[in-house]
Amino acid sequence: MPSDRDTLLSFGFEEARVDWALKATAGRGLQPAMDHILENEGKPIPDNTSTQSDQPKGEDVDEDEDMKLALSMSQEGGQEAK
Repeated sequence: MPSDRDTLLSFGFEEARVDWALKATAGRGLQPAMDHILENEGKPIPDNTSTQSDQPKGEDVDEDEDMKLALSMSQEGGQEAK
């Protein structure tokens, strides 16, 4: 059985966008990742998405903040907190 990543790539989604969605949804599955991709269509992909797995854990504290922001935005539909 193909992984969620392989499935999303087979649908024709861009590799960096798939990786961003899987990280932003904390691996909750195919549907949340696909929802993230569709909700963020046309938005720029964070720069650290493609290189995050190449860096040793804890090297860049800002990465954790970026991921929290991406997750928060995906859960709130991109609306600013009041």
